[in-house]
Amino acid sequence: ARYVQDYADRENAVATKGLVELRKQKEQYAPKVEEARRKLQAFKEAHNMVALDHVHDTVSEDLMARSKAVSDARQTLAEITTRLAQAEEAAAQGDKSRVDDLPDVLKSALIRDYRNQKVRFEQDLNEGLKRFGENHPEIKALRAKLDSISENIAIEIARILNGLRTEKAAAEQLLAVRTAEFEEQERKVQEFNK
Repeated sequence: ARYVQDYADRENAVATKGLVELRKQKEQYAPKVEEARRKLQAFKEAHNMVALDHVHDTVSEDLMARSKAVSDARQTLAEITTRLAQAEEAAAQGDKSRVDDLPDVLKSALIRDYRNQKVRFEQDLNEGLKRFGENHPEIKALRAKLDSISENIAIEIARILNGLRTEKAAAEQLLAVRTAEFEEQERKVQEFNK
């Protein structure tokens, strides 16, 4: 057992001596290593080579973000184009019920208000026809109000269609801008990877 203990003590002494020597070398070379690190950093900064991995990641992430922006712009354009095509088709066919049921028309608070007024005036007209004759001034006034409301609804629907056309033009322009931005970023990535 004494032999094993002596062997362990000698090995421990050798290891301790080696560790002490390594620490001395570390202290001796630390200033040289730090100086070399500073020089390397200065060289990287002077040659615009700082954190290349980070730059590459940033450029790639930007490219992915721009790709998503192009995809989103395409989807928006497709949705607006579909809504406009449905509205123009219904208007061209003169299908009043289809035009009235278009989502953009249904969302219009002004058209809802006009429709509520129209229902009220139609009820007044039906009651008035029962009490008065066709040529009574109140009946004529109610018919004029109904005609005016119908014209206002038609004007508002035309405004909604024009709004959809404007939205489509804006979406097309946005898609063109996003596509150009993506292509520019893609060019930068290709230059970076050369």
